[in-house]
Amino acid sequence: RERIEAERRAKLTLSELRYRTVLERMPIYSYSFHHDAEGKLVQDWVTESFQKITGYTWDEVIGTRTIPLYHPDDAALERADAERAFREPTEGEYRIITRDKQVRWIHLMRHSVHDPDNRQQVSFYGIGQDITDRKLAEQDQIRAALQRQRLILMNDFVQAVSHDFRTSLATIETSRYLLQRGLSGSEPFVDYPAFCVPYGGTA
Repeated sequence: RERIEAERRAKLTLSELRYRTVLERMPIYSYSFHHDAEGKLVQDWVTESFQKITGYTWDEVIGTRTIPLYHPDDAALERADAERAFREPTEGEYRIITRDKQVRWIHLMRHSVHDPDNRQQVSFYGIGQDITDRKLAEQDQIRAALQRQRLILMNDFVQAVSHDFRTSLATIETSRYLLQRGLSGSEPFVDYPAFCVPYGGTA
């Protein structure tokens, strides 16, 4: 039994090592905690990519909690999602402020593992992905869509104004024509064809 358990732990350690190695090569970081005998969360590990993405070590941000990693506009949402993660899996997108003062976007997924017997939480892990490039691309698409909409609205406005302007010019021209004919003493309203005879006239 001890040999089987040792082999199981060795396979699990190797699988975890491979998993962390893959993550280190991607713009993704992961971390894991477990509950000690007193019920406190104790850090198991965090991938080095956390520091590559944020510029901070895990202890600077999580251990001492003296560095506000998350953007002020997203900090409250991140805290609420983190607390809810103790009851159910959560995920969200938040802005962070890196050590070099850059604003980047992180997609963070959190999951807790519970003991099947007493349903107590025994471990907690999370995966964070840098999605800044995707967010910037989405913003570019939104700006392009807004620009296209502005052009459409401007074109519709110009066409409407042009139509109203042409209609006004036609009305003015018609009035000018009728006024001119009235002042000249000719038939004011009807320009009869050559083969027609006005009412009361002679052929």
